[in-house]
Amino acid sequence: LNPDIGNFFVKLGLDLLQGYGQTEASPLISCNRRNTNNPKTVGHPVNGVEVKISKIGEILVKGKNLMKGYWKNKNLTKQTIINGWLHTGDIGFLDNLNRIIITWRKKDIIVSSGGENISPQKIENLLSTFHEIEHAIVYGDNMPYLILLVKLSEGYCDNNLKRIIEITNKKLNSVEKIRKYYVIKKTLCYENGFMTQTMKLR
Repeated sequence: LNPDIGNFFVKLGLDLLQGYGQTEASPLISCNRRNTNNPKTVGHPVNGVEVKISKIGEILVKGKNLMKGYWKNKNLTKQTIINGWLHTGDIGFLDNLNRIIITWRKKDIIVSSGGENISPQKIENLLSTFHEIEHAIVYGDNMPYLILLVKLSEGYCDNNLKRIIEITNKKLNSVEKIRKYYVIKKTLCYENGFMTQTMKLR
């Protein structure tokens, strides 16, 4: 959840408590508490769950809540649970109160031609706060700059898109800035293969 959206609800007096989980962990790993709620985080690990961060920044989880393994797939199980620790595939860190902050998905990391690791999710989340944008897709693997593919919301034209990108770029460091963009006219949906069954962009 974009922290700005979380803070908006908190200021309204609504206790919106963000949590984190995976099917492999049955599924809850952590959740914010009312007295220590911070929308930038996904909260403290729940009782009986241990969390640590690997050398490369991956979130590792241990506890009785972990799965025994993937059905009839020993190789994938061995790659996912190592020495009793679930390798979540999420990159993040623990703050000073031991709350988990997720920065990006390991498999989604863009590596630029200059060797920089960039999280497209961070940029896409910033862009999705604008009403004009229905979908934002950032890519740029092995490229010197990032490119944005954007599907505008119904009723909006691309007149304001340059301004939106300029506002977003001010919140990003130099390697994260959008240098080029293309407007997609086609609707992105599961039926045409652009989205998964859980409505995530492919």
